[in-house]
Amino acid sequence: MKLFTYSYVLFVISVYLIFCNYAYAYLDPGAGSYVFQVVVAAIVGGVFTIKMFWQKIKNHLVKFFHKNGGHDL
Repeated sequence: MKLFTYSYVLFVISVYLIFCNYAYAYLDPGAGSYVFQVVVAAIVGGVFTIKMFWQKIKNHLVKFFHKNGGHDL
């Protein structure tokens, strides 16, 4: 029963915020550069993570094939 109550309250708040008429918000010019920095950091972090992941797979496969037949990749 609690889950239903929390879900209902969350739904009502979400609908209220989505259909709000006026926001009265201000975005300064620096907000665009901040968003750009976050996007670039996420892309660079993702590329670095993928690079490290593939390096570990490559090292594992090289060790596996050197033990089982001497074939180089």
